[in-house]
Amino acid sequence: MANPTMTLIGTPVIVGSGGLTTVNFTSIPNTYTDLIIKASARAGSANWINISINGGSTTTNLLHLLDYNGTIYSQTYTPARLTVNGTTSNTFSNSELYFTNYTSSNNKSFSADNSAEANSTNVELQIGAYSWNSTSPITSITLTGDSGQTIEQYSTFYLYGIRNS
Repeated sequence: MANPTMTLIGTPVIVGSGGLTTVNFTSIPNTYTDLIIKASARAGSANWINISINGGSTTTNLLHLLDYNGTIYSQTYTPARLTVNGTTSNTFSNSELYFTNYTSSNNKSFSADNSAEANSTNVELQIGAYSWNSTSPITSITLTGDSGQTIEQYSTFYLYGIRNS
């Protein structure tokens, strides 16, 4: 059985004073099997951080979403999204994106596991499954606050490569 290893790719993004419009992971090497992005983030009053692959508008579709109350529903989003909660000050959401076989010549699938909390008024726990309908390898991933919202100070983003050795 293969022994998978997880390696940090590049420098983590730690958002400084004033925030960022976008977080970009570029020049992603093709030396891994899978990719993982781990995030702790806020985006102003937005409830989402949008995901774009390879610098363009993508035809990324949500296949299924399991909501916090156990409801399963399907929707289509372009682009795909990370859930964040912009209603409570200084509350950050935790997310993990997992891209399988990101260099494959087939369409790519990825999942998002999100937890967003707004004190006692709301909680969002979501697991989403997405597909990116492209045969190109993933070489860059861009994260942008929804509706023009800035990704706030102290948000953090880490990109890891998974290699089976």
